[in-house]
Amino acid sequence: MLVNRKDLVVGEKYFMDGSRRVVGTFTKRIDESIYFDCGEDCGSYIPSALAGIEGLVGFWGDFGTGFEPVEEIN
Repeated sequence: MLVNRKDLVVGEKYFMDGSRRVVGTFTKRIDESIYFDCGEDCGSYIPSALAGIEGLVGFWGDFGTGFEPVEEIN
């Protein structure tokens, strides 16, 4: 089930896209932009080098798609 941008929860993990290869932790929202921390495995995403969002992957546009939560297996 996809989660809309407005419903993302800080600290929760989501797949970055439909390939389900890269996982990011939703970190912050600044205006219309959302940012994820994907650690050292960002796949083809390029982390920001800008102060305040360094190391985070940003999404600026809303294309009507959501993000799939990563289900933790216990």
